[in-house]
Amino acid sequence: MNPTQQSILNQASKDKFLLVLDVPPFLADIAIGTEKLGVKPLQLTVYGGVVPSASVPNIANGFSGQTQHITSMHRPDYSQLVINFVVDNRFHNYYTMWLWFNGMNNTFTGAYNINRNDVKKRGLYDYQANMTLFGLDEYNKPVVSFTYLHAFVVGMGGIEYNYQDSGILTSNVTFQFDQLDIQLLSGE
Repeated sequence: MNPTQQSILNQASKDKFLLVLDVPPFLADIAIGTEKLGVKPLQLTVYGGVVPSASVPNIANGFSGQTQHITSMHRPDYSQLVINFVVDNRFHNYYTMWLWFNGMNNTFTGAYNINRNDVKKRGLYDYQANMTLFGLDEYNKPVVSFTYLHAFVVGMGGIEYNYQDSGILTSNVTFQFDQLDIQLLSGE
């Protein structure tokens, strides 16, 4: 089979994806209930996320009445990534995102992670983590990964309670990240 020829039935679905993110190191010792977060992956039930577009601008090089375009070899910053997620019934996923967000600017002190004495030793990567959005096939097997490197929370969405709506509680979280790496996972 030639991989460049796509069958009309060979289509990816918009609703087949999974978000897995590492918990940043500074949250490792914080407990939710009796269980410490540790530095282990957290899976969010997401219902929306966008893989951002990327560009490498060109440079117009005028010469003798003509224009030749060449690459700038520079990729501008990625836009922030907003992830919509379902809040679990114990609010653990929302609270974990809040701890991450609050750890960079504490509600009461206005300082970075006031509970740590080793901020200078650990550095800026202490509050960053990698996260991966997996695209799934029709059998829910991962076929592509979009890995966001050095991500951190820059915004928390609200929670809207409503007595007239018995639906699922949702929120969103906004991330900034440094790089995006895309890998095909399928052996075909």
